[in-house]
Amino acid sequence: MTEARAIARLNHPTIVAVYQLYDADPQETYFAMEYVEGCTIDKYVCLDESTRVDTTLELMCQLLAGLAYAHRQGIVHRDIKPSNLLVTPRGQLKITDFGIAKTIATKRTQTGMMVGTPSYTAPERFAGEETEPRCDIYSVGVLTFELLAGRRPFVGSINELIYQICHVPAPLLSELRPDAPRMLDPILARALEKVPGERYQSAEAFHAALMHARQSLGYPVTQHIPASPDGGRVIPAAQMRTDLRGWSAEEITDLIGHLSPIMGPMARVLVKRQAALTRDRATLYEALAKGLRSDEERSRFLNAVAGAPAQRSVAAGASNTEHTIPLPVIEHTTKILTRYLGPIASVLVRKTARVATDEDDFHRQVAERISDPGERAKFVAEVSLP
Repeated sequence: MTEARAIARLNHPTIVAVYQLYDADPQETYFAMEYVEGCTIDKYVCLDESTRVDTTLELMCQLLAGLAYAHRQGIVHRDIKPSNLLVTPRGQLKITDFGIAKTIATKRTQTGMMVGTPSYTAPERFAGEETEPRCDIYSVGVLTFELLAGRRPFVGSINELIYQICHVPAPLLSELRPDAPRMLDPILARALEKVPGERYQSAEAFHAALMHARQSLGYPVTQHIPASPDGGRVIPAAQMRTDLRGWSAEEITDLIGHLSPIMGPMARVLVKRQAALTRDRATLYEALAKGLRSDEERSRFLNAVAGAPAQRSVAAGASNTEHTIPLPVIEHTTKILTRYLGPIASVLVRKTARVATDEDDFHRQVAERISDPGERAKFVAEVSLP
């Protein structure tokens, strides 16, 4: 279950969030995951043939930003393919199905086992070599080629496919798709190199090459912000500077607390974006409600914020109780707990803060959310530091 716990901690906008992992009983392990409304990446790219190149390069940059983050956390996906990549109606990529992912520290697969989808599998894995991030780089190369050309670089029966992947040079994109930009040929050729050492050595390097291509082709360039230790975000550069003057930190935190149980970790991004556009509370509530999927969710949110005071501290129990968990303590605890539980940490911390009698009780209840005794002890030690 080492991989399962590591995957559950991944916290990046391009990776489907794991809200809960239950692994106390090996026979009944389960994940509770983010719901993504959208379609697979191949269907999304085909929605408008005139924007195929632009859309493909943008989505591949999002994918590589997410993989770069996962690789830094020590996770290799091992099964990058269209059915594991969803795109929302707003064009946000979501990487799903880390079910066969491996931590870099435990690279080897059980002897005789071959996992993944052959068409997207790197040559070295057929030779039984260790799984490492450059295997994902190859898979992204195959996927990019397929989305741009309308077919994968290698096709045939399983035996023919494996032989081609291991021994036959990949065709040039422009040979199969003459209208494709020729400047993409060397980029894809490098991603599809047979020898890992001749490939891009990191997702960041492949990302940089595609970003340069987008800029050279005259497409609008989106800044995919490198993931910070607590997750990071992938948003356009124009949206990076968020002016929240006129709203207190308590008001913003309170709104995020109301919205997070409904829409998960994206609540923080949505609240800050919308708050930067208005100083009117009613207008802000209406804008946030429009971002929800159903009338039931909108009703829950509006009922929750109805009658909320302009500024409200997070207290245990009713708002008039004398026990208050300071906002800095909540933020500090959330930051640390996220490393152990992933995106669900922010929701758990806020719920616990409302019922805890004091800071010691607050930290005790939060620590109980970590099932592994060793990790629980580490969390207690970290959260106790100033």
